[in-house]
Amino acid sequence: MATKAKSTAAKPERPPLRPLLVGADGMAELLSCSREHIFALEAEGLIPSALRLSDARRWPLAVVEAWVACGCPRMAPPKEKIQQ
Repeated sequence: MATKAKSTAAKPERPPLRPLLVGADGMAELLSCSREHIFALEAEGLIPSALRLSDARRWPLAVVEAWVACGCPRMAPPKEKIQQ
């Protein structure tokens, strides 16, 4: 009885997956600044707002790339501080 020979052809490599969302560390790396500066920029409305996933903040990479391609315009007026 003949047995089938297993194929020894290498499977084509898949390109690495690009993240859809990046955290504060990823944003800091993309924008060459500190994580703390990312949060300050977001509070001032100078970068796109993060999405909230439970307690985590994540920025859509496509939104960040489009924002940079447009010249990094102000995203929103600064959040007003609550007067007590």
